[in-house]
Amino acid sequence: DDMAVVYASDGRYKATVLAPLVGAHALLLLLDGALVDTRTIIARCPAPLVPLPSRGCGCGAHLEPTFRADDASGFEVDFEALRRLPAAECQPCRFAYHKPSAGNGRCVPQQWPAIAGTSVCALVVIVVLMTFVRCVFLRRLLRLAEVERESAEKDRRIRQAVTGVTTLEFPLAVMPLSKLREQGRLASYEEARDAGALRFCDTVESAVAFAAGLPVMFVSHQWLSRHHPDPKAQHYPAILEAAEALCARQGLDPESLHIWLDYHSIPQENTTTKRLAIGSNPPLPPR
Repeated sequence: DDMAVVYASDGRYKATVLAPLVGAHALLLLLDGALVDTRTIIARCPAPLVPLPSRGCGCGAHLEPTFRADDASGFEVDFEALRRLPAAECQPCRFAYHKPSAGNGRCVPQQWPAIAGTSVCALVVIVVLMTFVRCVFLRRLLRLAEVERESAEKDRRIRQAVTGVTTLEFPLAVMPLSKLREQGRLASYEEARDAGALRFCDTVESAVAFAAGLPVMFVSHQWLSRHHPDPKAQHYPAILEAAEALCARQGLDPESLHIWLDYHSIPQENTTTKRLAIGSNPPLPPR
């Protein structure tokens, strides 16, 4: 059963031999029981099988058989099975499986998926830790930036306060008590300025010198309407009475008394100059 002979032509026959082992074999030609010739033949594995060290045939590396005999030797002993095998009898190993050398064994699981899984978990942990550290670092940076902004704002306010007591951004404007009487009511800064009823000090030094020589009374009062502090002249007589009472108590000459009052000392129409005037109240010596 291991050899098939067919007639070729011209008295020649073609013999196909299924050898039990691959490699060189001695073929003895007998005629009526007598040896008539000896030939050397080379047995090879049918594709896609490859020779094995045991001189059997099997699947190459990274391939596993689709057919397996009952015993562990597989293709190496089951010649009838080999005769029936189709051409493509070996298949590639499945994903995450491998077979490093040729043979009829099955592919075995690789170790790298577990390693890769562990590596992925470690990478995830590292990424989470780095994200956490980055968030903490960013929050710290934001806090430091906030502290720096607060410190810078504090320094700016201190400088502004120091500048406010050493520099006038807008002239100090006061009105003599006599001019206030002449007005007959509370007049705005613009009206009093145009009427020549105000006296101005352009620097802190001149304001301090002015207040050292002449008494200055600062008046604080409630505005009785949105656009005019005293629309019905209710505060006006009270201010005059308070100024005269101050002169009488302190022994001051009413003609020398000057009055600072927001409505006639701070611009009312120009918001920029109003803001400058509000921030330019110099420290005057008490009397």
